[in-house]
Amino acid sequence: MARTRRLVTGWRILALAIVAAIALWSANHRFARTAPARGFYPEGTYCIVSSWDLPRAWEAFNRGDVLARMDEDWPRPYRGPELAVRLSTGIRPTPNRWGLWLGPRAVFALAPEGAGITVHPGHLLRWADALHTALGYGPDAEGIAQYRDYCYAWRDGYLVASTSRGYVAATMNAKSAPRMRSDDSALFTVQWEGEHGGFMNVMPGAGLPVSGQLDFAATDGARALTLPQAWPVQPAIGVTARSVRDAEQAWSALETALEGADWYRALRTAAGEAVRAWGIQPPAAAWADGADHVSFALLDVDTRLAPPMPGLAMAMRFADDAPDIAPVLSVLGGRQTIPFRWNGFDGIVAPVLGSEFSPCVARTRHEWIVTTREPLMAALAGQLADGPACAAETDIALRASWGKIGEVAEAIARELGQNEVVPRMNLDDINADIVPKITALSKLGEIAIDASAHESTLKFSGHLAKAIEGETE
Repeated sequence: MARTRRLVTGWRILALAIVAAIALWSANHRFARTAPARGFYPEGTYCIVSSWDLPRAWEAFNRGDVLARMDEDWPRPYRGPELAVRLSTGIRPTPNRWGLWLGPRAVFALAPEGAGITVHPGHLLRWADALHTALGYGPDAEGIAQYRDYCYAWRDGYLVASTSRGYVAATMNAKSAPRMRSDDSALFTVQWEGEHGGFMNVMPGAGLPVSGQLDFAATDGARALTLPQAWPVQPAIGVTARSVRDAEQAWSALETALEGADWYRALRTAAGEAVRAWGIQPPAAAWADGADHVSFALLDVDTRLAPPMPGLAMAMRFADDAPDIAPVLSVLGGRQTIPFRWNGFDGIVAPVLGSEFSPCVARTRHEWIVTTREPLMAALAGQLADGPACAAETDIALRASWGKIGEVAEAIARELGQNEVVPRMNLDDINADIVPKITALSKLGEIAIDASAHESTLKFSGHLAKAIEGETE
């Protein structure tokens, strides 16, 4: 009897437990990874983020240069969502825990019914759910069960979960939801629906390299764009295209992405109020005829005024000599103007509100330039560089400086805090809670995206956080 006891105790039990755990992990791992990346979500879904291997993407982001640059000022930018998940599920989310319980495939979606997730879990979660059901917490008549704050249901082997019951119900009934675009070589894929629907793959590598396409009919030209890198004053945001119409559409699409940011909403409101108050009119028909490159730029923001006044500029470049500036004058709505000369180039200025808002128009050899302030025109007239040129196939270029955006956002945030416009936050709260995050984002370098026209779509590539040459990462 003693001999038998020795055979089944001690290190043998430990070894058997280890072998069983490895076998279970291996089976669980293989089962979860053989599933395709597939998502279920409501038919009205307007934004989807998907990953073939979320734990891998999570780990890559944690080790990447972007978080390293932000670490000093904002060490864990996802601390809030992580805490929310921990409070609602009782489990602190980590890449390893996620992979073990929920599997590598993950699809997050935003819909009118709310936000939700689709995953293909391994055996462990399926057994846990079977036990949960056996204890009397199974699905109701609609097939929807509840765990703490989350409603969930199973569809074709995939788990759909959300804090919104309406989201889960709509997902279970969806028959014609948007097609999911996902790339197994990407860390994750972001796609959106709407007038300019499209998708963007975030790839492994430094500076968050991206590629994708957008529903956008742009002009396909031959002469290389030179305005994106031409500004002597680095813009916070700049959009360059081959025609005014393309640039306006691109700026509109960019606004859709930015409209959730408080600082941008404040700027757009201020600009709209200024246009209405000072009678700025749309330009005359055919005002941009002959220009083959046009660039819109947000250069700075003057926070001395209430509301803050954005410093905007537009440049149109011509292959030959720039024509007379008369068609542009209609934007001033017949206001009295003063002839002016900047760096040897003639133009006009309309002194609407001193130097803070004094629309200017100038003609240089190859450009028309329009600015919202006279000092900006003094810095730009005759100072636009000839390049360097973008690649010949580039038809639209987006450039943005995280540093300049940070300057704008910080100035606006402090102004809002000084006037206690933000609920339950004064200037001290802004300085303690908001400014460090803005400082962290300011260290991300620049956004540099180039796009080429292909019939009714734009195909683009570039970086979301490209380190600026000469700066320490």
